Amino acid sequence: MDLLKDLAARSAKTPRFGKGKREFLALKEDIGAAIFAGYSGKEVWEHLHGEGLISIKYETSSEYVRRYGLRQIGKQNGDENEL
Repeated sequence: MDLLKDLAARSAKTPRFGKGKREFLALKEDIGAAIFAGYSGKEVWEHLHGEGLISIKYETSSEYVRRYGLRQIGKQNGDENEL
């Protein structure tokens, strides 16, 4: 039995809660870097959502930015925009 294969096959068949959070966390470093570089949270979300890299709503993305401290990264760089 290959547990990872079985879990991957099962996940592909059924929608699972937390998919959006996993997508966001996989891109967390890139999102933080973009905010640090001065891009607004809305710009970052629009790009990622448009490319199909994240499926969450903007409001959820903004909450994750606050929750994981990415907004502070932008503020240290003088950017007051939120994601």
